[in-house]
Amino acid sequence: GASLRELLSTQEEGLVAGDSGVELDAAALPAHFLERWAYEPSTLRAISRHVETGDPLPEPAIQTIGAARTFHGGMKTLRRCSLAQIDLDLHSQYDPNGAMGVYDVAKIIEAEFSVIEPRVEDHELCSSPVNTEHACGMYADLWAEALAADAFSKFEEVLSPDEESGQAEEAIALLGRRFREAVLAPGGGRAPVGAFRDFLDRSPTFMAFLRHIGLDAGDTDAIDPSRPVGDSVYDSYE
Repeated sequence: GASLRELLSTQEEGLVAGDSGVELDAAALPAHFLERWAYEPSTLRAISRHVETGDPLPEPAIQTIGAARTFHGGMKTLRRCSLAQIDLDLHSQYDPNGAMGVYDVAKIIEAEFSVIEPRVEDHELCSSPVNTEHACGMYADLWAEALAADAFSKFEEVLSPDEESGQAEEAIALLGRRFREAVLAPGGGRAPVGAFRDFLDRSPTFMAFLRHIGLDAGDTDAIDPSRPVGDSVYDSYE
């Protein structure tokens, strides 16, 4: 996924070609986008065969693999949110000369996001991406996945079982070319929100992301689906 922009970019200005100059909030978008295809039932049916008999993967197994992606999805997302908040706080508010150590701050934040009380002896933070050169990269990665989920939702509309196979393949091909031209080809030369509006014909929202982590309609009734992702922030990129 990380190579898609590099391979498909048509940007002629080298400083913003491929991944160069892409806002961090959208940098991991292609990887999260391709990940969704790996769990799509039509993909699993196409690539899976028994090693000896050549028989297709049983339909219950395909559905189980698809469902496994959202198993404990809420807890996994809370863990990512806690790391994102730790990332933000350590880069924006933490005082290395203050009374609290890094792990003290991390444990307080983890407790706010955890369903199960975090272990005091857990020093997972040592191997966390918060130690990279990308400040707030964990937070940005969540937004990148939200954008990827919203983009993939356009493909889900034509992947419906009600669609004729030939018509669905043609529609997917058209959407794929549109995604390439609008989102990938400009590289860092186009603000992500503008590229997404070209592809989606609307502002991005986070409803598809919530659905992809296993939250059903009842869990999201209180959320306005028409509210764009990061409305005030993303609009400023225009």
